[in-house]
Amino acid sequence: MYGKRIIELRRKQGFTQAELAKIIGISRSALSLYEIEKREPDIDTLNRIASAFDVSIDYLLGHTNTKKNDDSKHDYFFFFFDHWTECKKRIRSKMQELFISEQDFQSETNIDIEKEISIEDLITISEKLNVSTDYLLGKTENERTPQKDIDFANPYTKKERNFINVFRNLNEDNQDIIIGDMKKYLKEQRYESVAAGESFKKTGTTNSVK
Repeated sequence: MYGKRIIELRRKQGFTQAELAKIIGISRSALSLYEIEKREPDIDTLNRIASAFDVSIDYLLGHTNTKKNDDSKHDYFFFFFDHWTECKKRIRSKMQELFISEQDFQSETNIDIEKEISIEDLITISEKLNVSTDYLLGKTENERTPQKDIDFANPYTKKERNFINVFRNLNEDNQDIIIGDMKKYLKEQRYESVAAGESFKKTGTTNSVK
């Protein structure tokens, strides 16, 4: 999708490939490969393209048909090279908010955020955390989520969140003890439920005979 969007924006502005390539600081041949999607621009280049056309990253990637965020921070990354550091901070913040561990996240997505990621990885992360790519990259403070549900992070009650926080702070031995106790209580609960059901049936039968 990004290739079609770049072509669309470039032609609308009346730029040749050579002119646009010069504006964003890449070679014409590289731009040509981006447009036919034979090569994937890195995150910095993607930011430069978005800033050149004054559009959002989400628009370039096809997440939305709205070209701009109202509070978009244009040119944010032209002068800062630590954008990935900022991105990781936002990813981890959303993980913490959703009570998702980095280990679970990596297992689910096969993405290691300690390594440089691709555009496809960025899209996957934004979809999993239900936030926009522009938010993750620091181009906006508006989380404006794509229209997709979180498929592995279900909402928790306050009591469940408290339990998760405490459980994660326990060492492995104590976690095993807690799991064992929970299984024991669940078994007892099921037994009590079955016993109550049997008692009800007997009571009902006795009453029906009377």
